[in-house]
Amino acid sequence: MACIVENNRYKCHIALIQTLWQLVIKMKLWIYLIFLLTMFASCSYLDSNKERVRKVEKFSKYVKDNKQEFEKLTKDILNDKYVQSRIGYFISKNELSQDLNERLTKLDIPKLSVSRMQCDSLELEYITAWTEYPVGQLYLTKDNCYGEQSNKGYYHQNNFIEVWGQGDGWVIWIDSDFI
Repeated sequence: MACIVENNRYKCHIALIQTLWQLVIKMKLWIYLIFLLTMFASCSYLDSNKERVRKVEKFSKYVKDNKQEFEKLTKDILNDKYVQSRIGYFISKNELSQDLNERLTKLDIPKLSVSRMQCDSLELEYITAWTEYPVGQLYLTKDNCYGEQSNKGYYHQNNFIEVWGQGDGWVIWIDSDFI
């Protein structure tokens, strides 16, 4: 619509300015909304960090209190013929003998994996059901090479992965990636 008359042109300019002003207000609202969502997400992230640390402290104590059972279970699993044939694969507790299955069930460990290490030893990784998102998936690993990360007090964070050394070859690590 073209404005030919002076008064109409004036009215057209006012309508244009009003429309632009409404857009600016909407953009400000979006910017505030994005800011608030970012703040909320960061607070949620801090809460999940605290929760993750609390869970790790709880399960560090649990592993320490049940260390003999974990050591014996690890030895029995690594000596199992079926497990030895499945190195490098995920193994469900249901694939194992009834005895191993029951012991893993009591410890709330549904899966595990065994890998060959550079020191020509086997590493056993328990994939626990001890945590869930947003804390992340918690793993308990027996590193028979006794690498640096298994030293008591060791801590490392790399993006979504956090590693806590438990001593004597034991490592707790969490993958908090949501995918």
